[in-house]
Amino acid sequence: MVTFNPNRTFSEGNSSELKATWASLVPLGRGFIGLDSHGNPRPWRGMEAEIADMRVVTVYHQLHCLDGLRMASMGENHTEHNNLVGQTPEEHLQHCFDYIRQSLLCNADTTLEPLTGFPPDVQGWGTSHQCRSHQEIFDWTYKHRATDEGGIV
Repeated sequence: MVTFNPNRTFSEGNSSELKATWASLVPLGRGFIGLDSHGNPRPWRGMEAEIADMRVVTVYHQLHCLDGLRMASMGENHTEHNNLVGQTPEEHLQHCFDYIRQSLLCNADTTLEPLTGFPPDVQGWGTSHQCRSHQEIFDWTYKHRATDEGGIV
């Protein structure tokens, strides 16, 4: 169980600090893993996998999109996040809104959050949630990375 509490580390500070903080959520390899000839994840071999043999772990695509939306909402340049060929930065943000929406609905958290204060408000803080271990996902992804590139997808 993980209790949600405010964490401004990911929303306050200067642009370069925030960029580094968000990038710290993603292992070396930017969330991409390599597959062997049977389509199974393979350990890092010290050389980049072929594009056809690469996949991205969904949580890192989600974090990439959320970080791009964060940057856009704070008026930061988010064009470096536009890595989809043939899309404008605006089209990429539209993709991210829809992708995050679908991800939230797919992983619909049914934790019951209390209303607090007057008038009643829902902050979600102090509520415990059943979560997957991000550290285990991070470690597994690092072990099976397809590249040694750093940063967020």
